[in-house]
Amino acid sequence: ELGEPDLAPGVRSRLVEARDAARADAAAPVDRDALVEALASLHEEIAAWPLADADFDDLVRRFGETYAASRRAYRRARREPTVERLHEWRKHVKRHVEHLKLLRPIWPEVLRPTKSAGARLGERLGHDHDLAVLSDRADDPELREAIARRRADLRVECFAVGGRLHALKPKEFRRGMRELARVRREGG
Repeated sequence: ELGEPDLAPGVRSRLVEARDAARADAAAPVDRDALVEALASLHEEIAAWPLADADFDDLVRRFGETYAASRRAYRRARREPTVERLHEWRKHVKRHVEHLKLLRPIWPEVLRPTKSAGARLGERLGHDHDLAVLSDRADDPELREAIARRRADLRVECFAVGGRLHALKPKEFRRGMRELARVRREGG
């Protein structure tokens, strides 16, 4: 455990200082007019998206591309598990999970567990990143060692879940999504 009493002198004060600075930024006054203008512009941009012309095959192709990117990031992180590669993998996993949320209605019983596993994976990769940042700021060798052990455990878990989440080749993933949709349309 990385409880508060084990924090090295100075680490806690730096973390509190960083937290307070982040809170101060969040508490800064908001320019409401600029915010309304930005949201209106975004609304217009979204309204112009050519979704009416998109068919299911277009969506599956695009989702297959993001799945392939997540799978590549997994394989890179597996070969060389640096903080940067694990963080990059997390970004791709989160994007893939968002796509699974959109696809879930075609067969919720099948896709919900996959989406949930991906979401948990993203959280654990986020924990790993947080621990890496903490380790960089820690002065105490014992704390750094405890963090290294926890990160090693997290990586074992992440790579096991990631292996299952990314088991299919992208073409197989796309084929599977199309097949789920076909079976669902036929009343399955």
